[in-house]
Amino acid sequence: MSDRSTSSQPKFADFGLSFFAGPGQKANKLLGTIAYAPPELLLEEEYAQEVDVWSLGCIIYCLVSGTLPFEADTQEDTGR
Repeated sequence: MSDRSTSSQPKFADFGLSFFAGPGQKANKLLGTIAYAPPELLLEEEYAQEVDVWSLGCIIYCLVSGTLPFEADTQEDTGR
């Protein structure tokens, strides 16, 4: 039996905020967590699956550094 702490287990969230976009389909809704959102979402521009690369980069940055790549005092200031 392992002595691994449950706090070290990875957790996944925000899948309820996702949607499927078909080929060539673009979206313009602000979905997800602002700290991981690319500029297109914050500027309310149309976007496609490529924005997931930005979010993945934010996740990797957070895993390596232990902090978010962009931090502010309020959630609204994060998008500025």
